[in-house]
Order: sequence, then C-alpha cells, then structure tokens
Amino acid sequence: MNRHEILYMLFTFILLGAVTACNNKNAEPNDPVIAIVMDKNLRYSQLQDDFPQMITGNDSIEFVNDYINKWIKQELLVAEAEKKLTSEQLKIEKEIEKYRQELIIFHYKKKRYSEILNRQITDEEIQDFYQQNIDKYILSEPIVQVSYIIFPVGVNVPDDVKKSLTSNREKDIQKYEEFVYGFAKKYDNFNNKWLYLNNLLQQANTKLPNPEAYLKQHKLIEAENNDEQHLIAIKKYMLPGQHAPIEFVTPQIKGSIINHEKLDFLREIKDSLYNDALKYNKFRVYNKNS
Repeated sequence: MNRHEILYMLFTFILLGAVTACNNKNAEPNDPVIAIVMDKNLRYSQLQDDFPQMITGNDSIEFVNDYINKWIKQELLVAEAEKKLTSEQLKIEKEIEKYRQELIIFHYKKKRYSEILNRQITDEEIQDFYQQNIDKYILSEPIVQVSYIIFPVGVNVPDDVKKSLTSNREKDIQKYEEFVYGFAKKYDNFNNKWLYLNNLLQQANTKLPNPEAYLKQHKLIEAENNDEQHLIAIKKYMLPGQHAPIEFVTPQIKGSIINHEKLDFLREIKDSLYNDALKYNKFRVYNKNS
C-alpha cells in the first residue's frame, strides 16, 4: 500500500465525521473538505501535501489529528486577529507580495548559481581565458616541479643517486627509485605538478638566502632536521616575473570564469531582462502629462 492509499484510508475511516459535517456544496469528489472554521476549508489535498513520507500506523493517525487541530487553532487565531486589528493594520498584502517576490528571486538566484558552480568548464574555455588575461598571471615567487625524498639520518645517499634524482631518463629513474624504495621514509613527485618553492622549504624546515640565484645554479636542496634528511630534487623551475604556466593557474582561472558568469547573470537580471521586455513591449509606463 503506497503513501497515498494509506493517507486516504486514514482520511476515510478516521475523519469521516469531519467530512459529513462539511457543506456538501463545497465538496469536490477528489479533494473533499476535512474541516471547516467559519468560511475557511481544510481540504484533503493540503493534508496530503504535508503528510510525511516515512510514517505509518498509529503515528499516521496521531499526525492527522494533530495536523487538523493545529489548522483549526491557526484559523481561529487569524479570525480573532482580523476582528481586533484596524483596517490600516490589516493592509499587509503589499508586504506579503514583496516577500513572495523576494523569495522567488532568491530561489531563482540559488538555482542559477548552483548551475554555474556545477557546470563543466572546458579546456578550450580555460585556454581562451588564459590567453585573454595572460598578463594577470605573473609569478610573484618561484615555482618548481620536484621529487621530494626523506631519508632517516644515517642513511648514506650516494652522489650518483643524488645526481640522478633530477633526471627524467628511464635509466636514471630506475637507479634512484631502487635506492629510494629501499631506504626512504617518504618519496613524492606530486604527479609533476608545479608547486611554490617556499612551501617545500617550509616543509623541510629550511631556508635559502637567495632562492632565485640558488635555482639557477643548483638542482638539489638538502636539509637535515628531526632525525631526517630532506632532499628536494628540482626537475623544472620558473622565476618571479614570468608568466605562470596554464596548468598552475587553472584552478584560479576556473574560479574567475565562474565569478564572471555570476556577474553576467546579475547584469542580466538588472539590465537584459528589462531591455528585452522594453523591446518586445512587455510593459508600458503611462505619463500623466502625456
């Protein structure tokens, strides 16, 4: 038995007295009246809309009875308020309409923002945005592609292994990986992603007095702390003042594209809808002096 059948059965057997008491002229075959307070009707469809999905048995009976009692008390309170308030105080239609409009616009914006955030941004869009705004993506500090290895203090790392760490040749990779996997505590090449050099230096708890000059002359950074040897093997580097590679700024570009689309949407709400409506005579303003 589905939710609708359960609810209708409850309505039929539990609320039969309420239905019988209704004005037959207000009854509708598929949407009968459940309760009446003066000239206000509570219909079956209202109860059905609010009936919880996961409710059965005695809980269903309790919910229905409670729902009807709350509705009756609410309508009685509204009726009493309408008698006691002045006509000026009862002019709330404008406030209700304003709130209704604001609520609709809020949900519309929320829906559109969700669509913008969740849409797939293509590689072509990213490439176009990057080319059009390339001068915004200038590096302010060095970035690097590295292999980062941590050995326990006391492990003697041969010079030929250190030299091979920066190599991309298959032969050299096999040489150092065999040693690294045998003795290292940690090894990561970060999938060859670009990283800020300063972040890696902080991780190794070391500093370089002149990072730019060091990168031009060395391919290996060595540091020792906390009973560990840290080796940062530089595969590639880029210096401040250069254009950041597109793959490094792709997350930033995606954020910019999304923000641009949000701004375009807000402009559409403010201007485009109005201009389109004006163009197609969807509204008219009457001038008293004309």
